[in-house]
Amino acid sequence: LGATVDPMPWLQLYATYAHTMRPPTVSEMFYPGGHNFDGTLAPIENNPNLQPEYQKGLDIGVNLRGDGLITAEDLAYLKVGYFRNHIDNYITYATDPADGRTRWVNLPGTTEMEGVEIEGGYDAGIVYGRLALTVADTRQPLAEFAGVGNDVGRLPDDYATVEAGMRLFDQRLTLGGRVRHTGDSVQA
Repeated sequence: LGATVDPMPWLQLYATYAHTMRPPTVSEMFYPGGHNFDGTLAPIENNPNLQPEYQKGLDIGVNLRGDGLITAEDLAYLKVGYFRNHIDNYITYATDPADGRTRWVNLPGTTEMEGVEIEGGYDAGIVYGRLALTVADTRQPLAEFAGVGNDVGRLPDDYATVEAGMRLFDQRLTLGGRVRHTGDSVQA
């Protein structure tokens, strides 16, 4: 369920409330293996009894847009949003309490994720720039074997991308660069 309000040509307010579901992947349910598989054993075991993840989430924010700020042809925008999600049956790699096997399982309880996303940019035709930033707080349960013999841990909370460039020869050649930052993930 979502709503968007445009009180001014340069201002947009939005809000979304959603109930979603993520079914287990085919790999999580049916195929053992993993990135560190060396042929001696299956480091990540399948689990055909996995249940879907269910999420309730809220996303609210504001979009700002400006045309002709410095030149007649330029465009600038800024989006700032807040999100909060509650996920039940979170799927991760842990010991299955039903049989003691280490594999993909649904964790009990609720995993909570909340944070702020900021995206802004400026485009004057010949030059452009963009910034995207996510700062989150993920209260994801950490499986007991996270990072020990596998690559399953807690997702990073922070992400950033900075991009800038220029367009030459009547915008037929674009030169630019992009830098990405991914925050630390948590391992055992």
